[in-house]
Amino acid sequence: MKRHLNILGLLLGLLLVAMVSHAAIADWRIAPNRGLVEQPRDALGRFASKTGGEAAPGSLAEKAAWDAIEAKPGWQVTRGRVYATDATGQIRVCDGYATTPGGRIVGLEVKGGTGRFTAAQRAFDTRLNVDRLNEAGGIGRHEGLIIRRAVEVRPR
Repeated sequence: MKRHLNILGLLLGLLLVAMVSHAAIADWRIAPNRGLVEQPRDALGRFASKTGGEAAPGSLAEKAAWDAIEAKPGWQVTRGRVYATDATGQIRVCDGYATTPGGRIVGLEVKGGTGRFTAAQRAFDTRLNVDRLNEAGGIGRHEGLIIRRAVEVRPR
């Protein structure tokens, strides 16, 4: 019985190593016609070692999102981190924001691949989006900016 458990443990260990190796290799992202590759992650979501020439994690997904939104008639995109705070004082950092044809500001959070919201991001966005009267005010270099909604963008 003890020998069977040892063999089973060995097999499970080998399976885990194979899964981690496959996940690290399978998580490379290649941009069409550009040859850029993002830094990969392992099966646990940690960054794998760079080998040189990789783009910053998430940058290819962000570019795809910005390009798609800018292609919509009347929409404008401001790329780069945007800092804002809501009525509770929580600070939120969005990946950028879009201005609708009607002039409303929408905070954008781009999630590529298996990216997920943190609990703080989800809580902030839920508070902001639950009521049309809620808003988040820009802070720092974004002072005076009023964000009315926050949305997640997942490029395909």
